Amino acid sequence: MGLTAEEWIRINEAIKLIYNEGSERQVRRNILDAIHSLVPFDFGDFCYTTKDELSAPITDPVVKTKFSRAFQQEYEHAYQNYYSQMDYTKWCLSNKESIVFRESDIFDDAVRANNKYFTDFLKPRNMIYSIICYIVIPNKKALPGAITMYRGNEQGDFSEHELELLHTLLPHMEKSMSIFAAGAKEASDEIDYVDLYLINNYQLTRRETAVVRELMNGCSNSEIAGRLNISVYTVKKHISNILSKTNTTSRIKLLQLISGIKK
Repeated sequence: MGLTAEEWIRINEAIKLIYNEGSERQVRRNILDAIHSLVPFDFGDFCYTTKDELSAPITDPVVKTKFSRAFQQEYEHAYQNYYSQMDYTKWCLSNKESIVFRESDIFDDAVRANNKYFTDFLKPRNMIYSIICYIVIPNKKALPGAITMYRGNEQGDFSEHELELLHTLLPHMEKSMSIFAAGAKEASDEIDYVDLYLINNYQLTRRETAVVRELMNGCSNSEIAGRLNISVYTVKKHISNILSKTNTTSRIKLLQLISGIKK
């Protein structure tokens, strides 16, 4: 790959950003910012992935997008509740090593034109082109991470050059995320099961399951707001929605419900 001196400077700046210290979610935000500095996109999310084919394969998203919060919420709800099982990029979940690929290298226009996942879900949202980084931490029990980035017709498909730029960043993303692999995520199977159960049986959004996890940790509204980088008002709104969806009347009854799920 032929790179100019200016590009190497930008790559080095992106790598430094990837290694910036912070919370696990902040590090994922840093990675999205680093990628965006080299490979522009309209919508990108960094999620953990599960291999449960009976449910949506992604959980706990961090998002960077030019779109509104309402767009993001609608996208997440539609994917989680209707389109997850149609997602033809899920083949990468069986991969045992990290990979980067463009959707257009795997599925041509003719295939996508006859696929409901593309015609009904992606195309109406102008998510025409995508590139995916699937991050596997070797010798760790952590859930793999998936970074998916989309562009519309205006920017066009991701280039071979941009694909190579992401390949350059990939080992640094692996190393940065490996810091957390031996911690909370290594022991998160039980929590992820609860997430998926609440999503599939009570139609909670992934943001709502993130709030539930903080409630399980005994966090106050202000603590949840700080951890999730949202306002206290938004936390209260999420909790109200959670109680309504689960048909519980208090935090105590919600935690009793979750205790039953964990058994």
